[in-house]
Amino acid sequence: MMKVIFKANENWHLLDINSSELNKGTIIEIQKRIQHDDYIYSLQISDFIREFDNEFPKKDLPILIDIESFTKQFLQKSKPLETQKKWNFFKFLKEQNYLSDEFKIQDSINEYLLKIGDFIQKTIEVSDPDELDRLRSIEIPINELIYNRQRKGLAIDESLYPGLIKSTEEELYEIKNELQLNHKIYTPEKRSTQLEYLKKEGIEIKGSVLATFKNNKNKIELCDLFYKMLRTKNELSALLYLTMTRGGHSRTYPSYHGFGSISSRITLRQPGLQNLRKQTRKVIKPDIGKEFIYIDFSQFEAGILASLSEDKKLQDLYSEDIYDDINKKVWDDSRTRDDAKILFYMYMYGVEFNSIPENDYFKSFTKLSTFKDKIENEIESSGKIGSSNGNNRVLELEDKSIALSHRIQAEASLIFKEALLKVEKEIPEIDFVLPMHDAALYQINIQHEDKDNVKDKLKSAFIDVFAKRCPGINHSVSIKNFYDDQTN
Repeated sequence: MMKVIFKANENWHLLDINSSELNKGTIIEIQKRIQHDDYIYSLQISDFIREFDNEFPKKDLPILIDIESFTKQFLQKSKPLETQKKWNFFKFLKEQNYLSDEFKIQDSINEYLLKIGDFIQKTIEVSDPDELDRLRSIEIPINELIYNRQRKGLAIDESLYPGLIKSTEEELYEIKNELQLNHKIYTPEKRSTQLEYLKKEGIEIKGSVLATFKNNKNKIELCDLFYKMLRTKNELSALLYLTMTRGGHSRTYPSYHGFGSISSRITLRQPGLQNLRKQTRKVIKPDIGKEFIYIDFSQFEAGILASLSEDKKLQDLYSEDIYDDINKKVWDDSRTRDDAKILFYMYMYGVEFNSIPENDYFKSFTKLSTFKDKIENEIESSGKIGSSNGNNRVLELEDKSIALSHRIQAEASLIFKEALLKVEKEIPEIDFVLPMHDAALYQINIQHEDKDNVKDKLKSAFIDVFAKRCPGINHSVSIKNFYDDQTN
């Protein structure tokens, strides 16, 4: 059965989508109406988990589905999501004509729930079977994993707050000062200012505003400053949230989103711990008696592209280092590996290079170019592109340049999630803690008698999933130090 829960006026409201039956009450009263195999849709997952855990600390969570994540998966369109700072489901329902422009939630909570239920039911009815399979086989199991982690929370070293916040505030002030005084950009933190600047410079948004600034930071000083400002601002927001009562102090309970981006990345909010830079990660610590194990896919997206394109030259380079090769062949080793990684992402995003060496480098991979053309032609023929298991995006013909990026990043998200599920099933000695883009943070008992063997099993699990989806390359993962990303 499918049900919707929504909290308003101190009560939880429950809608049975199939029967349209409505009920309201405390979490204890609502729980009595939830069966173990019900699919529970909500916009307030974190609130529900917190109240549920207070009343039923030893009871398993029901099957929870975040409505925002559900919509991102099944909406299948990138455009409404790319440039919005904060997506609003209530506004979305009005845009989709489920609600009138004049409707207010407080006027009729029951009507609001019925419209949400109507949206969910109609969305499922018209969805591709592969998306429904993806929901059941990948997204719901991932939700169980991340919501249980959210329920447990993460240990935080609160003694570090004052120093980290002070230094981050000072850094942010200096960046904004430079933008305002030296470049006459007086409101750099406003999204409208950022979008206006990108438009003025003729820079098309690829992926997100943050990613767009990152991709152009080596060529344009202002893009570098905007990127640094946004990164530092995100980090400061996360640190400040940790100091709030609801944020945690010595323990925090972030909001995990299983389909947090259009490529289906798992994201964290309130606080956004994934935004912490390496020098600030020390605020996160293992539980008492535990130590961290941090595993990272090596050259993840580059390896996926090498495999799917079947370009032997690129596949062989993966065994060495594709990013080092870019630095050497394009810039004569004059830049950094991170710069080369950015150039690779720009290629995936379909950015047109002005530099002859940059253009010539990627054109030298014959089958890669053929594969890129094939992916873009799929947009012309079918109008969509996805991973090897769902997560399709509907793209207009003029947006076909980002098709390759979505194909590769969607596949990366799928592989990452399958790896997490495999580890959860096969390696009970470790606990999942945090997703970090292409890496995952686990913890293990300090006294475990054979930690090296557990690490080997962890690496094997990640490699097995990677190899299953991406044959033809010498798959590589590494165990690193979480605080400095150095390989152990």
